[in-house]
Amino acid sequence: MKERKVRRVPLPEDRARSLSGEEVLVLSCIDSRAETAVGDLAYATGMPPGVVEEIVARLLDEGAVVDGSARLPDSPPDLEVVGDGEPDDPGQPPEEPAAPEVPEESEAAHEDAEDAALAGESATGRKLFETELGSLTRDVRLSRVGTAIEPHLGAFCFDPDPAVIHRLFENPRAGLAHARLVAFHHRTSAGLEALASHQSLLRDGQVQRLLLRNIQLPSTIFGRIVQPRRLLETWKILHDRDVPERTRGWARSSLRTKWTSAEAEERIELVWSTEGRVLLQLAGLTLDSKSTALLCRRQFLSLLLVRNLATWSATPPPLIGHLLKQALVRRQPQLRNLLLRHPNTPAEAKRKG
Repeated sequence: MKERKVRRVPLPEDRARSLSGEEVLVLSCIDSRAETAVGDLAYATGMPPGVVEEIVARLLDEGAVVDGSARLPDSPPDLEVVGDGEPDDPGQPPEEPAAPEVPEESEAAHEDAEDAALAGESATGRKLFETELGSLTRDVRLSRVGTAIEPHLGAFCFDPDPAVIHRLFENPRAGLAHARLVAFHHRTSAGLEALASHQSLLRDGQVQRLLLRNIQLPSTIFGRIVQPRRLLETWKILHDRDVPERTRGWARSSLRTKWTSAEAEERIELVWSTEGRVLLQLAGLTLDSKSTALLCRRQFLSLLLVRNLATWSATPPPLIGHLLKQALVRRQPQLRNLLLRHPNTPAEAKRKG
């Protein structure tokens, strides 16, 4: 009987947050670029094969993985290697192709399509505001926006006055489309607060993404958006080039804070999915014993992940000992030497060389 193979696919944020710790652990071991044999997951996770089969079946039902026969996307370009301990060295082993930068290609394409549609709506609304509504006095605009209908209601989303935006969302006809326009175009923190006061609108994924890219986003709204998110989702914000530097700084701080209180499975998901790139942001933090034990159950096949762990100052001794036993490391003398130079390398491993 042919062994089942699966491949990881992007999962909407609300459904990803509903996964259990065991499901997250199994999912993080499944490759998004190539088929992963279900039989290998028991070794990688340390779980009984029967339990792994049940979890994979649930992940298939959730749409988090697909059968390996599904068509693979085109290979993404290689990405930059990061580390926090050693400079680049020509003697280092060659790097393997990196994992896709998050968000993955299909997810990014979907977001681009949403933003393109929003840009089309924006052109009409902005023109109407500039040619008709913008010349009205503030009092007149405030009196009209509460009862406005389309196309004027959409045009009021371009009003720079936060009081008008506040009144706009009191209009019973205002909805998600207007929230997205305001999140995209409005440039006062008070106006954005008026939008965020409606929790049903703030829950929308596109509204959140547009707010995170808005230069006037208040830290209070940022906290409400990011607080329920997993570590990996917070990492995506940090590496979104469309997010302002100030907001990325908040994401960096949030990532470090979340790391200290996150479950071990969630930490491993982050390290494994980013192939250790995240470790550059975690200088001064540590890896707890449970996370270390989970990693020590896994087979390491990524040069990039091993190298990033070898150059992270907090990599614990048991994990270094486990890495030194990996076939990947035994085949790469330069990588083995890098691990042996780590300050946390067990004394016995150093003696054996």
